[in-house]
Amino acid sequence: CDVVINTLNVSRTSDNPWAQLRSPEDLISRSIQNVLEVIEGKNTKRIIVMGVLGAGESRKKMPLIFNLIVSLSNLKYAFDDHTRQEELLSNSNSNWTVVRLPFLSDIEGEQEILVKRNDINPFKHKINRESVARFLLTILEDEEHHKSIVAISN
Repeated sequence: CDVVINTLNVSRTSDNPWAQLRSPEDLISRSIQNVLEVIEGKNTKRIIVMGVLGAGESRKKMPLIFNLIVSLSNLKYAFDDHTRQEELLSNSNSNWTVVRLPFLSDIEGEQEILVKRNDINPFKHKINRESVARFLLTILEDEEHHKSIVAISN
């Protein structure tokens, strides 16, 4: 395996932030830990994971109302697990990239992709799924984002 692309997320029974979890609350971090163990000593060149704005140090930069909703709802499990995933990757010897996303939209068609490193403001609050897929594939061969966290939006 040359490349691992992980787009997993902790799942709920509906889009309601308080909806019951459908997946384990540590699905993301447990999965990436398994990947890291499997590829150790192998020739895997890249690990690219889909993350979320509001994980890790970006939580402090998010609006207060956002942080309140996350901390009081079942969204906290996904955000906390994305943070654990980032910690596992940053402590590994792998060539990783975390791509933090805002809200996903179903808008079709090619749209401009804004890329930010280490800073989320000013930033748009949505990105369409096609843009995410295109960006993940674009950075496969790109060395600019090795061992880094980037945020993208439309």
